[in-house]
Amino acid sequence: MLLVKNALKLYTNITCKYFVVSGYRGEALTIKDQMVTRGIESDAEYTEEFASNTFENIVNSMAYIEYALHQEHFKDILLLCKNYAARRRVLTVSK
Repeated sequence: MLLVKNALKLYTNITCKYFVVSGYRGEALTIKDQMVTRGIESDAEYTEEFASNTFENIVNSMAYIEYALHQEHFKDILLLCKNYAARRRVLTVSK
C-alpha cells in the first residue's frame, strides 16, 4: 500500500514521529497493522476508526493531534491520505 510506504519513509527520515491512522470499517486497523509490520512503532500511531466522515475524523483525533504538537513543539501537521481524499482533508482541516 503506497500510503504505508510513504508513512514509513517519513518515519525513518524522522520527518514524522506521530501518525493518526483513520479509516472506516476496519480500514484503520489494517493500515496500522501494515505500518507496525514495516517498523513504525505502535506508540507513534493513534487509531481513529469510529468516524463516518472526514469532519468526525478530525474532531475525534484532535486531542491526540494537540498532544503530539505540544509534546514536540511542532508547528505543522502533515496530512498523509489517499489521493481521492486529499482535497477533502485539506478543506476540512482548514475550517
